[in-house]
Amino acid sequence: MIQSNPFPLKGSWPLSGSWLLCLIVSGIAAVLIRMAFTHDSIEWGERYRPFTGAVTRIMSFMILFTVFLLTMGILFPGVILPGLTSTADLDLFRMLVPLIIWHLILWLLIPVLRKHFDPAFCAVCWTLPNIIYFTERSHISLFDGLIIIPVPSAFLKTAVLIWLGGFLAVMTYRIISHLRFRKGLLEESTQIREGHVYDLYLRLLKEHRCQNTYRLYVSKKLNTPLTVGTEDSSTVIILPDRDYTDEQLELIFRHELVHIQRQDPFTKFFMSVVCAAGWFIPFVWMTSSRAAQDLELSCDQTVLKKCNDSQKKEYARLILSASGDERGYTTCLAADAEDLKYRLREIVKPARRRYGTVFIFLFCFLILSTYGTVLLAEECGTLERQIMAWSSEKDADCTVTSVWADGLYKTVSDTKGLYECISEKELLRLPANPFYHDNSMPAEAVSYDFRVHCGNDTFVLNISGRECRIWHMERGSVLFLLKEPLKAEDLKPYLE
Repeated sequence: MIQSNPFPLKGSWPLSGSWLLCLIVSGIAAVLIRMAFTHDSIEWGERYRPFTGAVTRIMSFMILFTVFLLTMGILFPGVILPGLTSTADLDLFRMLVPLIIWHLILWLLIPVLRKHFDPAFCAVCWTLPNIIYFTERSHISLFDGLIIIPVPSAFLKTAVLIWLGGFLAVMTYRIISHLRFRKGLLEESTQIREGHVYDLYLRLLKEHRCQNTYRLYVSKKLNTPLTVGTEDSSTVIILPDRDYTDEQLELIFRHELVHIQRQDPFTKFFMSVVCAAGWFIPFVWMTSSRAAQDLELSCDQTVLKKCNDSQKKEYARLILSASGDERGYTTCLAADAEDLKYRLREIVKPARRRYGTVFIFLFCFLILSTYGTVLLAEECGTLERQIMAWSSEKDADCTVTSVWADGLYKTVSDTKGLYECISEKELLRLPANPFYHDNSMPAEAVSYDFRVHCGNDTFVLNISGRECRIWHMERGSVLFLLKEPLKAEDLKPYLE
């Protein structure tokens, strides 16, 4: 049964630190992206990377690393990084649900957004969920644990195994497909190291302020120019084996270099991670193509920013003359018919649209403020079950020897009875988060430290509101959530 948490895991009052941080981060993101839109030209070189550079990489790494932890936790339970693998399944749910929901919303809104907003705005929207990185590594989220969904342990483990199998299958297929496509292209391509085309390419590299000289190839298998590779060291530009004029070559190179500078191939990798995460949801598979269209049109816009009408028409003819294969994490000049129709309309008759700065702010604020609102929690049985799992003596008699509350020690009149009272409480396992703290706990909520002896083992149970942290003197601690809060009147018969 879905529970509304009466003691949210974080404070959510207006003008609290979390609210201010959320507003500040959203405002900075909106201003930086607006500046990027305003100065979106080749003179800015590699500086134009709003949310498609380092943060995209970090978010992708976080998801893949959590999948790795989850896999290790299944294959080697309690052996490899037990503190991290123990909550990897719930951590993934917290990270991936906002990503999938945002892409569903965007998939529904993007036709309307394309009519009223700049192409660069639409392209950036697909990568905005990367701002989740800031909430995952800070206490900026506002309503952590406001809605908690208890899930039976057996059901959770089965669902995780099914999802993990689908995720690994999709990612493995996509990565292998990309590597095979890249290998096949390079095996039948010839590297260009000199000549007029190479000299023109070097000149444009300098104009775009590129710090790397990406390898240049020509291939008879291609119909359209494309860029392959997600890292600077592996990125290559491949041209079809056909004659181009200098004007056409300049447009082609500018197009591909803008993609590289924005790290669009890695953005496509991030989109494939989202698709793999939501492999069981049909609409998720459609988001990649729409995101690719917006990335291409935004790139066209940058390339043509200072071009005259004649150059724009030449660029349109160039796109029409090329139809390409965009498998893997590649960017190509022209892809499918739907993509061509959309792009050509914007190239020939570009409409002046808004940058959407206010919407960027609102979208960022929405993503930040709602992150972690809904949490999965695994049903873990009673408090006694968890204590026995950590105890070295499974049949030992346990007693509460001392209680600390409100800065005072309480005298325990019935040590065995008090243990039985608190050990019957049902627990829920939460995602890992070092910042969980019930700072919105009402005054009547109980906050106690219980010292428990079970044979030779000593535990400290810290119960604050619905939070319950079990401390073992040698093995560390683990955080749970009580299904029902501990009431002060329940303890009175056992305390003097």
